[in-house]
Order: sequence, then C-alpha cells, then structure tokens
Amino acid sequence: MKKSELTLDILFQKVFEKHWDTARFNASGHAKEVARLYSSKIHPSFGEKPAAEITRHHVRDWHESMKHTPIEANRALVILSATYQKALELEFIETQNPCIFVKHFTEKRRNRYASEVEIGKLFASLMGLKEEEPLAAVLLLTVLFTGARPQSLWKLSWDNLRGGRITFHGKGSSKNGEPEVLIVSKEIVDMWRSLPKRSDSLIFGKVMYQP
Repeated sequence: MKKSELTLDILFQKVFEKHWDTARFNASGHAKEVARLYSSKIHPSFGEKPAAEITRHHVRDWHESMKHTPIEANRALVILSATYQKALELEFIETQNPCIFVKHFTEKRRNRYASEVEIGKLFASLMGLKEEEPLAAVLLLTVLFTGARPQSLWKLSWDNLRGGRITFHGKGSSKNGEPEVLIVSKEIVDMWRSLPKRSDSLIFGKVMYQP
C-alpha cells in the first residue's frame, strides 16, 4: 500500500506499536489511555479516511465539535498530532501534520487532592526511603503531614519549638512576610529527633536546597 493510501487507523496502529506500546507507557497506563482516546474520539471521525487527505480544516471542525468536553478534546488533539508527528519521523507518511495551528480550548484549572490510598502509598514509600535517605524522607514526610512549603523548612529551629507548635521568622517565611507557625504532632517531632545531629540549632538546614 502506498503511503498516500494509508488510512488513519492503519497509521495509528503502526505508530502505536513503535511509540506507545512500550514498557514505559504500558507501565504508566498511558498507552491504554492513548488507545481509549483514539478509539472513542478520533476513530469515529477519521479512522477510515486516508491520513494524507485529512486537512487542518477537518481537524479544526472535529475539535470544535467537542467544545462541550474541552479537556477530552484537547487530549484527543494531542494524540492525533503526535500520531502524525511520529509517523513523519518514522517515514510512514510524507504529508504535513494537519493539527499544526489548531488551537486548544482554554481549560479551567482543577484542584486535585490525593486519595487516602495514594497518601498511604506515599507514606509507605517515604518510610522505606527513611533508612537510606533520612533527611530527604523526613523532610517530605513533614511536608505531607503539615502542608508546609519545602523551601521554608530549612528555617525550622529547635529553639522555636514549643510543645506542638514551631514558629519560624525571616523574609519569605510566609506569603505575606508574617511569621509562620506549624502545628506538629509528637510523631513528626520524634522523626526530627531521629535525624543526624547538626552543629547548629536547625532541624534540616539550608544545605538541603543547594544544587
């Protein structure tokens, strides 16, 4: 079959096998998501058409038809564009990428919070890391359970720990420049005490943030 006669379905399958059907993308679940988006969003409109005959006008109209689901539309556009780009790199086709200059929809920012299962897995991973990298593990556990900004933690000093509260001062210690107070549990304090002793009163120290 000539390159100009390849349908988009055939082209996608060739690209999928070479690019997405790999250990990395299969392990992350990305390959499955690519296949789902292609099957549900791209195949119905373009699958049986010769890939070389799909124009920017076709792609723009197709993308616009999904304006009520902008996030899915944008993800599908990314997959379609990547299919053409990889096909060109692999010399499966010689046509241009018809997705170029097709604008994505503006997406509203969505807050996403970790589930209890995800937090549990993260906690287990950090506890496993604690033996090899105690400073990094305890730092991240402190972030996880206090919500503190990592760049602020180097200011923490034993001198400012009073019961379950620790205060730290200085420029940038909070967004408005005011002193910041962390409420910490006994478990967190016990983890701090398990860290290697420093020559100063800091718990973590600025050295943590040097490249």
